[in-house]
Amino acid sequence: MSKIQHASGVITLADGRQSYFSVGADGQSQWGAPSEQLGLTVDALEAMQDALRKGDYLSDEDEVDDSEHQAAIDLSIANHEIETMRGEA
Repeated sequence: MSKIQHASGVITLADGRQSYFSVGADGQSQWGAPSEQLGLTVDALEAMQDALRKGDYLSDEDEVDDSEHQAAIDLSIANHEIETMRGEA
């Protein structure tokens, strides 16, 4: 079975507010929304990470090359900032 380095995507709350997330062997992160909103989904991210670990889907932390993943997160944050400046977010 192939191992996962990172899973990332969009979290949409019931009221339509969105944020972005990443879950991997080295931890989890969220961005693209106020801290108050991000705090609402911390438990869900921890549950996703726990499920991936329990299913043995995640690569070991020492096997993870984080450079490409960090570049993708940086690009996503930059895109969100541009959308916010344009009034699209």
